[in-house]
Amino acid sequence: MKNFMNDCGCNHESHKHHDHQQKKIYLTLMDNTQLECDVLNIFEAGGKNYIAVLPKDSESALLYGFEEGNEGPQLSNIETDEEYETASKAFLELNNHP
Repeated sequence: MKNFMNDCGCNHESHKHHDHQQKKIYLTLMDNTQLECDVLNIFEAGGKNYIAVLPKDSESALLYGFEEGNEGPQLSNIETDEEYETASKAFLELNNHP
C-alpha cells in the first residue's frame, strides 16, 4: 500500500453534514502496478483491525488486516477462512447488511 488521500481533519461531531470526498488508497500489486481503491471502512473484529476497500471500477469490496505503524498504514492478507468470516461478518454488520 502506498498512501491515503483526502483526510479532511475536521471535528466530525461539529460537522455532521460536512461533505467529504472518499478517502483513497493505492495498493501495489505483485507486478508493481497500482490499484486505486476507495476506503470504505476501518473497523475492529475479533480483537484485530481490518480495512475494507473498493477497487476503482469494481463492485466487490476487499478486506485486509490493518495496522497503523511508524511508516504509515500497513495492510496484511487475511490468512484463514475463519478470520475472513469474522472480518466479513463485522463489515456487513457495520454496513447494516443482514
